[in-house]
Amino acid sequence: MKLFLSSIGINNAEELYKLIGKRQGIKTALITNAFELKSPEDRKIRYDLVMGNLGKLNLDITEVDLKNYINNPTKLKQELAKYDFIWANGGNVFYLRMLMQQSGFDKIIKDLVDSGMVYGGDSAGAIVAGVSLHGFERADHIDQVPTVIYEGLDLIDFVPLPHWGNQKFKDALDSIKEDCEKKGLNFVVMTDNQAMIVEDGIRRLINNPLSN
Repeated sequence: MKLFLSSIGINNAEELYKLIGKRQGIKTALITNAFELKSPEDRKIRYDLVMGNLGKLNLDITEVDLKNYINNPTKLKQELAKYDFIWANGGNVFYLRMLMQQSGFDKIIKDLVDSGMVYGGDSAGAIVAGVSLHGFERADHIDQVPTVIYEGLDLIDFVPLPHWGNQKFKDALDSIKEDCEKKGLNFVVMTDNQAMIVEDGIRRLINNPLSN
């Protein structure tokens, strides 16, 4: 199982290429559903930022909209099996998690990564890979999500805490960290300049500098 989880984007291309095992022709499924609840103007800003970031990496990108696969996990699995890499960007983690359930993504992703595909995501896309979403309602608009799911994808045995040190999220993240400690849940903090590589059960923090 190979994962690339970050706070903001992919800014360490070499680490990504090493994880995937090649530098060119990387077929990438891009999931942008997490920011769909934002205004059209904000969505465009987010989309342009995502495409600007990924466009520097020589990825062969196809957007995959999870809404097109509601109640059709077989079709979704057939589609995702075409790719080397799945990237889920940030936004509302509860909305993303809901669509992952409704499309069956949460049931098929383990088989896909076990077969060699790399999963990656930043912010919400990273958080959802963990064991629990409890507490993240303090940072997201949970009232906008019809079905709230607190279980993560369980691809990793800890709770990722991205944006650590970012004053915008400080109170929420401090509270979530305290909750994890009380519940005995493992957690890993990542600053906006860091990412987490998980490979065959081994995890390591890497530099993922925003200046790149």
